[in-house]
Amino acid sequence: VPVSELAAQVPSPVDLTDASDFIGDYELGDSGDQDHFDATNGTDTSGTVEYFYTDDQGVLQADGSATWTLDPSTDTLTITESSGTYFQVIEAQGLTESTDLNGDGDTNDSYDLFAGWEEFDSTTNLGGFFRDPYFPVLP
Repeated sequence: VPVSELAAQVPSPVDLTDASDFIGDYELGDSGDQDHFDATNGTDTSGTVEYFYTDDQGVLQADGSATWTLDPSTDTLTITESSGTYFQVIEAQGLTESTDLNGDGDTNDSYDLFAGWEEFDSTTNLGGFFRDPYFPVLP
């Protein structure tokens, strides 16, 4: 699908004015994997994201990093990894599970719904649209 699919699927994303609107650590669905968003010192519109996966012993392991920039005029995060660039918006915040999305045995956890688009073919500029529940990791 073309990148315009992101705006078509999420015409009114959450209004992101600066990093404080989303900075934090998130667990992705029921995989146990985590994305940790942090802001760059001195700016509210750029930073890093560290990726972690859960190994077969249930221990988080580092799995790379990327940089992000926020365009407050479109509420879009541009994530740049060594393998390419993709775009994310937050479709909704503070949702409550109706089914056990994170596999922890209950349905009362709060999550934010992230949506995005990632290019798969640089020749045609086509990619894939995705939605992921991001569960805030509480300290």
